[in-house]
Amino acid sequence: MSYREARRSEGRRAGRVTRRLRPQAPYAQAMALKARLHGRDDDLALLSGALPTGDTRVARDEDGYYLTSATVEHRPSHIDYHPKATEALARVNGIGWITSPNFHPVKLTGIYHDGDRQHVVVSPTSITSTGGVGIPTVGGDAVATNPSTPRGPAWAAAAAGNAGLAEALAILGRTADPGWVELYKVWEIIGDGRDPKQLGWVTEADKEAFKQAANHPAISGDAARHARMPGRPRRVSPLSLPDGRAFIRRLMETWLDSLQR
Repeated sequence: MSYREARRSEGRRAGRVTRRLRPQAPYAQAMALKARLHGRDDDLALLSGALPTGDTRVARDEDGYYLTSATVEHRPSHIDYHPKATEALARVNGIGWITSPNFHPVKLTGIYHDGDRQHVVVSPTSITSTGGVGIPTVGGDAVATNPSTPRGPAWAAAAAGNAGLAEALAILGRTADPGWVELYKVWEIIGDGRDPKQLGWVTEADKEAFKQAANHPAISGDAARHARMPGRPRRVSPLSLPDGRAFIRRLMETWLDSLQR
């Protein structure tokens, strides 16, 4: 082989190496894993308005509503994506419950989209859907809809780094109508390591009214946490279960906002 032919051959080999080592597309351009959601249209729309951006978000495309979450994307390799998506959605449903007293939890369909690939997880959950797409206007103690800067992304980020907060959101997100047992669990989590009264989040009267209504069957009947309690309830204004939910909703909102300061 002549010197020139040897150089041409070497160049061809170098070119092949160069092509093999050409940089891949940046990781940031990778398609996020979309966990498909189902539920009432109003609830799905509310979540997409509350969590439009951030590491955990709810959005809609031509195939419907979906959840994306950094906790799912960056899970350890030995952990399946479905359990992590279930955990993320529990927190998202909790944020929905705090955002509106009319919210009902949404569910995973078991269908996941990863770019042009589809994964299906078999689940016994039935699919339900109702009409009326859009974010409802709600009254009472609900957070205003369509805020200029939604607080949901900041709340979701706070829950991702706070195990107690994530637990409280998951409890509230399990059902549209948590009872005294669930509400009191959240009360205990909020009070773990902090005093809501000392922080100015609640008054002594509100605190006592909530605790008595949650615990005493003379006030809440079969819905109370206890079947028997000695003595009569103290002289405080009785609290109904809807009032107890509103109390915890306001308290959770205050806790979440305090973590942003």
